[in-house]
Amino acid sequence: MLTAESFRWSRAVMITLPRERVMMVRLSRILFILLFVLVSSFVTGCGIHTTNVIEEYNKFGVRSARMGLWNEAIMRWKHIIEIDPRNAKVHNNLGVAYESKGDFEAAMAEYKKAIELEPDNKIYMGNYMKFKRNYDRVSKKPEAKNE
Repeated sequence: MLTAESFRWSRAVMITLPRERVMMVRLSRILFILLFVLVSSFVTGCGIHTTNVIEEYNKFGVRSARMGLWNEAIMRWKHIIEIDPRNAKVHNNLGVAYESKGDFEAAMAEYKKAIELEPDNKIYMGNYMKFKRNYDRVSKKPEAKNE
């Protein structure tokens, strides 16, 4: 049987239930945000963030190379290799940079590393073949004529 007292109590419960629900929603949002931050930090530690750093360093290196700042480009690309030693694109870029600076031994090593990492990449193979052709031509010493 519904009395005034039970009505007040049931009304109080009805009024407080939405507040509890609001608190639960807020708590679930807070937990979701904390979980998101935790997962994001874990993913960042797994290398997702590192990929962005590598891309930015590579772009900076390419811009530097286009301006003829080979030492700056080499420094950036070497930093990438420290992070990701299996980055064929950067090994190829280092080959181009060393070749431009006249450090042919280092250029050959970088081109070979790029091809080793991605043997089917036609750009890397083309760069290496052009380099090799020029290197062979320059490194050949003229033979002394026997008279």
